[in-house]
Formats: sequence, C-alpha cells, structure tokens
Amino acid sequence: MKTILDDILPQVVRPSRYLGSEVNSIHKNLDRLAVKVLLAFPDIYEVGMSHLGFQILYHILNIQEDVGAERVFAPWADMEKILRKRGIPLLSLESRRPLNSFDIIGFSLQYELSYTNVLNMLDLGNIPLRAKDRNENIPLIIGGGPCTFNPEPMAEFFDAMVIGEGEEVIVEIVEAFKKWRKAKRRRGCLVDMLTAIAGVYVPSKFEVKYSPHGPIQKIIPLKPEYNRVRKRAVCDLDKVEYPTDFIVPFTSIVHDRINLEVARGCTRGCRFCQAGMIYRPVRERSCSKVEKIAERAFKCTGWEEMSLLSLSSGDYSNIEKILGSLMSKFSHQKIAFSFPSLRAETLHSPLINAIKQIRKTGFTIAPEAGTERLRKVINKNLTESEILETCQQIFSAGWRSVKLYFMIGLPRETKEDLEGIIQLAEKVWAQGKGLKQKRHVTISVSTFIPKPHTPFQWASMISAEDIKSRQSYLRNRLKKNKFNFKWQDPYTSVLEGIMARGDRRLANVIKDAFQSGSRFDGWSECFNFRIWENSFFKAGLDSSFYLGQKDEPETFPWDHIDSGVKKDFLWEEFNNSRQEVQISDCRFGKCHNCGVCDFKSFYPRIEPKETKKTEIGVSRGKVLSPKKTRRIRFQFSKTNEARFLSHLEMSKVFARAAKRAKLFLKYSQGYHPQPRIIFGPALPVGFESLTEYMDIELLDDIPLETVKTRFNDKLPQGIHICFGKEISLKTPAISDSLEEVCYSISGEGQSLFKKFTEKEREKVAKDFLSQPHFPISKLRKGRVVTCDIRPMVKNLRFSNRKSLEVTLQFPPAKSIRLTEVIGAVWDIPEEDLKNLLICKTSMKLREKWVQT
Repeated sequence: MKTILDDILPQVVRPSRYLGSEVNSIHKNLDRLAVKVLLAFPDIYEVGMSHLGFQILYHILNIQEDVGAERVFAPWADMEKILRKRGIPLLSLESRRPLNSFDIIGFSLQYELSYTNVLNMLDLGNIPLRAKDRNENIPLIIGGGPCTFNPEPMAEFFDAMVIGEGEEVIVEIVEAFKKWRKAKRRRGCLVDMLTAIAGVYVPSKFEVKYSPHGPIQKIIPLKPEYNRVRKRAVCDLDKVEYPTDFIVPFTSIVHDRINLEVARGCTRGCRFCQAGMIYRPVRERSCSKVEKIAERAFKCTGWEEMSLLSLSSGDYSNIEKILGSLMSKFSHQKIAFSFPSLRAETLHSPLINAIKQIRKTGFTIAPEAGTERLRKVINKNLTESEILETCQQIFSAGWRSVKLYFMIGLPRETKEDLEGIIQLAEKVWAQGKGLKQKRHVTISVSTFIPKPHTPFQWASMISAEDIKSRQSYLRNRLKKNKFNFKWQDPYTSVLEGIMARGDRRLANVIKDAFQSGSRFDGWSECFNFRIWENSFFKAGLDSSFYLGQKDEPETFPWDHIDSGVKKDFLWEEFNNSRQEVQISDCRFGKCHNCGVCDFKSFYPRIEPKETKKTEIGVSRGKVLSPKKTRRIRFQFSKTNEARFLSHLEMSKVFARAAKRAKLFLKYSQGYHPQPRIIFGPALPVGFESLTEYMDIELLDDIPLETVKTRFNDKLPQGIHICFGKEISLKTPAISDSLEEVCYSISGEGQSLFKKFTEKEREKVAKDFLSQPHFPISKLRKGRVVTCDIRPMVKNLRFSNRKSLEVTLQFPPAKSIRLTEVIGAVWDIPEEDLKNLLICKTSMKLREKWVQT
C-alpha cells in the first residue's frame, strides 16, 4: 500500500530513520483511544533511539489501555527540505499523523544545543511556537529531561515542563488531561490543573523582573502556594515499570544495545557534575529484578550486547554478583556486557577479565584533571596511582586501547594542570610497555561548563579564545605517534554555557537563530556561531554576561526550581573547592546534609553487599560447539517498506531475528565474533526483491521447516523466507555462484520514459542490444572511470507495454549499478533515477538447488 513517504524516502540519506515499523514498535488505533501522546526527540533518530528515558516513557504510556504513544525525531536537513518544498507536515513514525493531530507532545530536552530543533519541529508540525499563542485545538506541549532544571531559556515555548524523573508524573499528566477534556473547559484551566501535580513547572505562572544591569531582580509567583517546584523522583526503582520489549532499530544507533539501568544517582560529589546533584540519592535496582529484566529483554530483542547503566556502574553494590549471573546465563549466546561509566578505582582484575571473555567493548577512564591538586578542587577522589594501576591491568588483560577523558577550563586551573594532562597520558602509555599488542591511547578533552544546581554554578567559564589556546597547547605537546587527540568546537561549548545559565530573555535569541537557519547546533557540520552572534545583537543581549563569575546573593534563573540539594550546601562546596577540601561519598561515610533525603520514603537504597566471593566467568556447560555446523541457504523476499533497509541493516535484522527465534548461530573467531550470515550481492536501498538469497550457519539439529517458521515469525514486515535447503559447507558463496539477475521497472517508474513514444523507447532498447560496445563514464571513489556496459546486459525489453525488464549478466555486471545502465541508455538524469520503482524478480545461480 502506497504511503505519503514512498516518494520521499528514496530521496533522503538513511531512509530507515523514518519507517516506524521496527520490531517491538507499537501501533494502536489512535482514533479509539482517550489520549494520543507524541514523544518528540529534538535530534536525529540514531541519537533519540539510544536514549533510555525515551523508551521507558514509550513503554509506560502504551501499557495504558486508553492511551497511545508514538514517536517523532528531528528530520535531517534533506528530509526537512523536501517536507517544506512539498508542504508536507512533520509526521509521527507509527501512524504518520501530523504533529498537530495529537493531544500531548512531550519533548525530551537532553542537551541545550537542541533548542532550535524543538522550534523547527513545532514549526514543521504547524504548531505556534510560543505557548501564549496556542488555543484549545493545539496539542499540550510539555518538556522533560535534565535541561528543565534550568527551564527558563525555553520557558516561553512550553505549556509545562516536568522537573525530574518522569515514570510516575507522565501518567498523572495524562489523567489530568482526560479530566480536563471531559469537563470541556478552556486551555487555561488545563494548565492550571497541571500546577497541582508534583514536579510539574508551568512557566506562565511565574513572572521574572530584571535589573537594569542584567541580573534577575526577582522571580514572582503568580499563583498562591505555587512558588517553587520540587523535582519529581522515583523512590524505589523496583516498583516502577521498565521496558523489556525495547524497540529494535533497523539502522545502527549511537548505543545499539540493551540499556539496563542497574542504579540511578551518584553521591561521589564531583563539583562540576550536574547529574550527580540532580539525580540524588543513589537508588539501586535489586539483583533479582535486573536478572528478570535482562532475561526478558534478550528474548524480545535479539540484541548482541547489554550495557549495565548507572552514573557509576562499578559502584553498584553487587556488580560482581550480577555480572557473574548474567554471564553464566547468556555467554554461550555470544552476548557482550559493557559499562559506559566505570570509575578507575572501581575496576579490578576479576571485573576486567570477566568483561573481556566475550568481547572487548572498550575502556574509558575519566581523570577529569591532569593533577591531583585540581582533582581535589573538583572533588574527584581519584589518585594517579589508581589510574595507572587500572590502565596496567587493562593492557595486561589484552586491551589495545584506552580512552582518557579530561576537562579544560576548570575553576582554578593553571598551566601546570594542562602539563599534568600530558604527563599523565605519557605514564598511561608506559603501562603497556613490553606488551605484544600495539597500544592506542586517546585523549579526549571537553570544556568545563558551569551547570545549574552544582557547586560550580557560581564559577565563570573561559572564553572561546582561551579554549582554543588551551586546546592548541595540548595538541602541540601530545606526540601524534602515541596519542589520538580529540576536542570539542570552542564555540559550541560557549553556546552551551550561555544556554545552561540562560534566562527567559534568550527566547527571542533562540527563535531568531532558528528562523535564520540554525539546526543541529551540536553537530559540527551544521553549527554556525555567526548566526547566534547576530541573534544576540538583534536581541540587544551581551552573551558574555551569562559566562561570568556570579556572586553568592545573585538570583539564578532557576532558583524557583528545587533539585532537592540545598543552595547553602552548594555554596559551601564551592568554598571547599577554593580550599581544595574534599568530601567523601555519603554512601560509604557520613551524611553531608545536602538536603535531598527525607529518610522516610526518599533515601539511598543500596543492595545488601554480597559477602560471598563471586567467581565471574563464562558458563561452559551450555556451549554448543560439539554440535555439527549446518549451512542453510534461504530464498527470501524483501518488499514494501523493507526495501529501504540497507545491506548492513539486513544483516542485523536476520541476526537479531535468529536470536529471538532461539536459533543457535555459528560465530566467527577473532576480536569481535560475528554470526556466520552471508548474503548475495547488496541490493540497492529502495529496490524490492522477490528473490534474495542468504546462507546461514547454525549449531543445532532443528528441522529445516521449523527453522524457517521460527524465522518468519520474528522477521519484520516486508521480509519473508520463501524456501530453504541445507547445503554443503563447501558450497561456493552466493556472489561467486551468480550468473544473472533480472529486474522489473513498472508502475509509476514508467513516468520517466514519457518523453519517448512507445516505439521510440523500444527502439532505444533494440539499438542498445544490437551494438557490440556501449562505453559510459561513471564516478567511482572521486574519479571518473570508463566501462563498457554492453557485455553486462543480457536483455532489455518492455513487457506488455507496462514494465521494463532488464537482465544483467555476472560476473561482468559486478561493477555497474542498474540505474547507471538505465540512465545511460535512455539519457535520464541521475536525480530522476531515484524515483524508479525497481523490483528484482529473479536470480540465477550455477548451483541448481532452488525449487522451481
């Protein structure tokens, strides 16, 4: 069935971003539901689908019987251009409805440099940008995520914002919406109802007064008893919903794995870290709950890796116990386990050796500062000896690469601290001396940004020129033959700093920057700081005001937002930094009276420490290596929207479907074992096929028909196995056996031939076939090459005046694209060729094994 995007998807990069038919995606009949919610992520699909909170809310909303939740992501520039040119609104993924047809749109605000994308998505959805311009027929626009802890730069664009964790509050917002709709009252009444929900901030209920010199004079509550909004937080992670049937994207995403949150919150007390303050206290998920989630998630997704998430995963009380249990259960399936945030002092040999048993997933260590003096300033309780000892263990365990993460521009940083980064890098490099493998040490440097609700919210931020100077110093001093040096664009860091401490006056700046073309400001290839400079000038604002040192009594734009951590505690910690005084983690020592705990329902929830020593290792009892390896050749079809999946994406689709189908795959050897799944020549993105071949190697004796049935039950729409047969392990690969391929171009694809009469187009085909040679020029890897396409084409004819049939001969046709043949023969521009509707109808192999 033709959809509104069928003509668009062939024109864009990575069309699989926009399909919405992934495994485990939920498609409800929204017309029969009480509330339609759209979850919006203001970045591309690959970033948004990597965000755990997004998947959690999608799950929680869709388990409500009368609620339907769908997704939308920021369209990349090519898609936006087509939508605007054709007057098509931005659509949801699942049902392809316009944004303004939903009841509630919830934006995830993870990063300050996504703000212009929010406005772009609203604009593409035909929704007024400012909250004051919306009426009862416009969706309720809400925001959530860490950026809402300073909601003010975006306050005028949102009806409401969720401060803190959303698992419980999102359901309460939906319930309030249902009551409001039933009462048939005005939009203002709905917004007023939301103020009664704990953790919901309604910007229109506050007025901000500014002094003539720039700082905020006062923040005035406009509703009685609604003068401060306390963050919403989950008391017990075991008691809230957590998804196991994660949506499995077709395309590779930033974090292409199961994300299992083992704990939330961190009390290490790093003074620059906003997450460590706003997500307090530490709450651990029980080992039994983690195991249940993991087991179900692997069955539902087929992912090859699981990441045990926390702000500091190594701090999880029973990390060895849970890792040992998970590896025992799943290691025979070649599943890897990773930890995105491990502190060096929590790493030790048993843990390192356990991680490497399946797949070496990489190590990042964050010293943050180059000297122990500066680490005391920022309260990073990590010594140089701990860093070096950890790196030595990592190299000795067989890892070839280590990434060190530092910050520049920290308060009280000196040139000696920059030199300390270089010296520490050299010492880390030396830890691998004498080992056989070549070492790779990456030094990644970001710029310190003073974030709200941290002790350093009073600190200044260095200028772009200072950032460039310090980056240049490190780049010149680090030896290129040893270190890979990575850094951030200075101007993106400056803009992030401005937005992080910005106030409502920035609304005009953000809107003007959007209207002037700013999109994807966090992407270096898209960022244009000149646009922002012009926008600040038009608004009459001095951007440097937001980067300067702040005084203790100064009113911050976020002072009416309560993170739970007392401002007095943050100021005391700021003074401690000046004295280089460190404080301990309250999990392992005394309470520092930060104010976040009530010690009744809200307090640190730590799993009882397992006293018995846990052996972490791969269970050998389940390994299927004694089983005989079988190779099966399948013939399958790839039709409808599945035609927009690339060759690499198809490999992942089949590998994950096999895992969900409980088929035991044979894996390759080496550093990163891969399933033994081999396809024929890559089918171009956008082509349908009735005859594709795939060889797969299995380690089981399941009947072939059962294998086929299990596969088809788990494959996404548009992919169907038609036939299969066991073949010898010595059978030549599909690509080596290929003799010819037949394609058909029918339907709307014929419109490209309208400039020819029926006789003319047939004559062109016959003339081509009558010639012994037909040389063409084509672009390959940046240079023009010439090739003769005539020996590659066996047949070229119009069938029943409805379709063009083309048969290519192999191996000569290995070096040509079908569209290049058609374009050359009929002189059709390359851009127009993207609109061809092409289907591969048959493939002829030398091995006569396929059913006729």
